Amino acid sequence: MMLLMKESPAEKKNHQLRRTIKSVRALSRLLKSLGAKGAGRVNKNLGAIGAKLSEERDSTVRNAWLAKNGFPELMESAPKPTRLIPLRRQVAKEEMRLRRQAARLKISAPQIERAIKHSAKKVKTARKAAKETKQDEDFHRLRKRVRDLSEQLKLLRIEPPAGLRRAIKQLGRAQDTSVVHASLRKVPGARMARKQAKKEGRARRLSALEESVRIEAIPSSGLGAMLRKRILSPETSSLPRI
Repeated sequence: MMLLMKESPAEKKNHQLRRTIKSVRALSRLLKSLGAKGAGRVNKNLGAIGAKLSEERDSTVRNAWLAKNGFPELMESAPKPTRLIPLRRQVAKEEMRLRRQAARLKISAPQIERAIKHSAKKVKTARKAAKETKQDEDFHRLRKRVRDLSEQLKLLRIEPPAGLRRAIKQLGRAQDTSVVHASLRKVPGARMARKQAKKEGRARRLSALEESVRIEAIPSSGLGAMLRKRILSPETSSLPRI
């Protein structure tokens, strides 16, 4: 997130919970490819929870970008903070359900390797679509696939390749500028701000395409043991305290 202004405690908690949701969703997609029943439903439920946090986050991004780029007159009042405790409980429930389902799986190292390679292939497919169409939605899809692969590697205690990390950073910033550009569409006097956001977003997307090509080979030895130890235990949780 390209924040310039200091985040409020509520914004920090919102951001923290959104990151947790993304991590658990990445786990759900990995386990779905390994045959975990109900993983798709968990992913869908978490997506619905994350959507409830979007308005507050988008407002924060917009105001930060406008302040940074010299358009303070276009800043808007922040929306009422989302009540996070009920959402956090829902996320915890979905994560525990996912881990219990996954604990029943018999997973071999070759299966894990194939699943990670499948995630990497999704990155390649999404990159091709984004390069061809240059549409915001395809770049957003590329961002999700890149983040999935990164989070899955982190869950396996594998450091994501540098190219992957750089691509996530550029795609995140490109998505932020897309949010700003879209939010200013019907705002009087926002023509210059929209033009600048569009230009910046285009540059970020081109940079992200270059970085996503440079993703190095991903190690796969010992993945089966690491997955069972680090992911499948129902006693562990990704959720932070809030």
